[in-house]
Amino acid sequence: YALISSSKEKQKPGPQTQSPVSAIQPPRQTTPMGVYRVMAAKTYFHNKPEAATRRNAFLSKGDPITAMDEQAGFVYTEFTNSRGQTSKGWLRLDNLQTQEEWEAQRQQEQNRPPTQEEIRTQLTMATGYLRTNQLEDALTIYNFLTPFDVPEALYNAGNLALQAKNPAVNCSEGLRMVTRSSDLGYLPAKRTLGVLHLFAENPAWLQINNYNQCAYTKDVGKARELLTQAANGGDTTARQLLNELNLSNPPE
Repeated sequence: YALISSSKEKQKPGPQTQSPVSAIQPPRQTTPMGVYRVMAAKTYFHNKPEAATRRNAFLSKGDPITAMDEQAGFVYTEFTNSRGQTSKGWLRLDNLQTQEEWEAQRQQEQNRPPTQEEIRTQLTMATGYLRTNQLEDALTIYNFLTPFDVPEALYNAGNLALQAKNPAVNCSEGLRMVTRSSDLGYLPAKRTLGVLHLFAENPAWLQINNYNQCAYTKDVGKARELLTQAANGGDTTARQLLNELNLSNPPE
């Protein structure tokens, strides 16, 4: 029995080892055949141009790749990330766009007018940036929104330019932006323009309020008109200015 048992012990199979991972199928050529961008959220590497050979390694949306070969709806590439790690294999072609298609889509997205919801979200973010003194981030949003005639963005981008805080916009363009915002009915723009027309020849006031970088035209009648419009719209600061400066009623 001991001999039989010993013989059986020797015949017991050892622990099974996993089958080796299949080798990566190389491309048929090493000459680049095109540049692509990943358009899917993730696209996984495959060892062969076959769906069943998918690995865990993946690329993310926007990653650029150079294709060396194309087979069965896959392209072969070798991608090196920012840490110097290189991944080789096949990517699904339907998860990619040519560089030309990618750039055309990006251009189209940039030219697309933002929705009202997107505008509200962006303006809320910009207000938060201003509150925490992140001026550059706020200006990025305002300067982006100004071509779309967004009154609040026009006013803030222009007003900051008049205060020499928006280097992308000069004095004349800044004044045009504030005026355009006023024309669109934005009350803070009406109030600011009114005050600038009123104190245009008062260098002390301009300096104290950091408006001394640009030149303005004194026009009391225009100032009264703009401040009245702002006050009638519910701007309490404009109403207070009208009362304090005795501008509520035009002179007879």
